Amino acid sequence: MKIKNKSLLLILLLGIFLINIFISFFQSENFSIDLLFKIRGVREIQNNIVIVAVDDISMQVINKKWPWNREIFAQAIKNIDEQKPKVIALDFTFSELGTKKEDQVLRNKLNQVKSKVIVGLNLNQNVKVQKIEEQDLVTIHKSIEIPVFSQLDYGFINIPSDKDNYIRHVELIRKFQKRLFFSFAFKVVEKYLRIDSDQIKY
Repeated sequence: MKIKNKSLLLILLLGIFLINIFISFFQSENFSIDLLFKIRGVREIQNNIVIVAVDDISMQVINKKWPWNREIFAQAIKNIDEQKPKVIALDFTFSELGTKKEDQVLRNKLNQVKSKVIVGLNLNQNVKVQKIEEQDLVTIHKSIEIPVFSQLDYGFINIPSDKDNYIRHVELIRKFQKRLFFSFAFKVVEKYLRIDSDQIKY
């Protein structure tokens, strides 16, 4: 009888232990988000979105070393603009000057296109730890890589991932160096839907 009672107690304790593990795991935010995405399923991309990829095939066709001359980007923007899109979103930063000639060609083309053009913006935050007299000195350096072409609107492209390298959260607005910046995705939607971002409160 005692052995039977001990077995039942052991099974009960084991059950409680497993239930606690399951509840802890189930309540974790990442697990909940992943589960919701699985329940929702894969959504089809709308047919009004066209991706022009810079991939291995385009590298072979262009047959130029990277980074490409900006005259190539100017021609690409011209070709895309002829299809009359509402927005052209370039996942590039253009934060440094190229040659005078290529920059002028791209600048002229940006002045000619009718589509809204959005590019990326880097919000950099570098953390440096130094050992001084057995104490850690932490230095944080922040910088903003603004596009060199004034005709371009931009949104930040820095998207942090979770520890498992999955992206589950995306900031639409970020305060950086006492300024508000909108994400790249938000700026694209803003121009597409003609949202007035000045009216957004944060």
